[in-house]
Amino acid sequence: MNNYEILGLDSTASIDEVKKAYKKLAMKWHPDKNSSPEATEKFKQITEAYSKITNPNANENEIDIENIFSNIFNEIGGLGGLGGLSGLGGLSGLGGLGELSGMVGINGNGMPSNLDNIIENMINSNKKTHKGKDILKLINLTLEDVYIGNIFIISYDTQVINNKCNTCDNCQGKGKIPTVQQIGPIVMQTIGKCEYCKGSGMLNLYLPSTDTIEITIPKGFDYNNKMTIKGKGLPLYKGENGDLILSFNLLNHSRFKIKNKNLYVNFDISFKESLLGFIKGFEHLDSRLLTINSDSIIKPSTIHCINDEGIYDEEYNTYGKLYLKFKIKYPNSLTDEQKEVIDRYF
Repeated sequence: MNNYEILGLDSTASIDEVKKAYKKLAMKWHPDKNSSPEATEKFKQITEAYSKITNPNANENEIDIENIFSNIFNEIGGLGGLGGLSGLGGLSGLGGLGELSGMVGINGNGMPSNLDNIIENMINSNKKTHKGKDILKLINLTLEDVYIGNIFIISYDTQVINNKCNTCDNCQGKGKIPTVQQIGPIVMQTIGKCEYCKGSGMLNLYLPSTDTIEITIPKGFDYNNKMTIKGKGLPLYKGENGDLILSFNLLNHSRFKIKNKNLYVNFDISFKESLLGFIKGFEHLDSRLLTINSDSIIKPSTIHCINDEGIYDEEYNTYGKLYLKFKIKYPNSLTDEQKEVIDRYF
């Protein structure tokens, strides 16, 4: 019989139908409510069938329904022998069972008065999606990349699932190992992750690999942000792949500086040009040649602003500014004739 048939369903049954069938059968076959010899095995079968249908990727973090029911109903004598757990300060005194204290009520026979709620809560808690770890990658960008935009082919180290891996002998492929702990008169069984296979149930499950991906850096890209590529991280057996997360480092430029969306650059002129004016070409980050001209005297550290020649701002569909700071190159020495001319006119 397959898992659906165990629950009395066909394979087209919806999740809601599976839940209802499981709840009905759990109430019918739980050993504390059914004294027939086959009740324990039947309850185990329907619990495992439900778990495999609703969450085929279950791992050690999920609730082991059979184990919890066993602890509540069997190992502590059906609760009745402990006077409704009042002698232990409620379920909170049982450590691992304390999480159930808010949803278990005890009737006069030592049985939970809201077994329906227990089952329903366990069903609804078994829905977490598990994924592999994220891969972090640092990408170096030039100022030209930010100003113009660029396309990158990124290569990075990752893993792939080994289809020829072996079943873990330590846990028999279950990924979980039961451990028994005694707290006073109470013996509790818990389920922990198998350390040999890290909870996967398989050995040599992952193999090293290299992958590549193409990314586009648009003009005006904010290099302070991170870029997330969904599903390109490390794989997880019976789960989803993690993500590839790219962060960016802007390399220093030999000429330009950047702040926000504005660019800053030193512009060299001669002493003569500072006095008499000039027309000069200036090569921008995209190799365009801008014409810079002056017909007036320029003092040292004078700053000239050119609008719309900075970094593109996608949010406002505008460009920042380009600031030129003039640096005057003075001669190392003057001839007597030059000194005479300067002295005559200044």
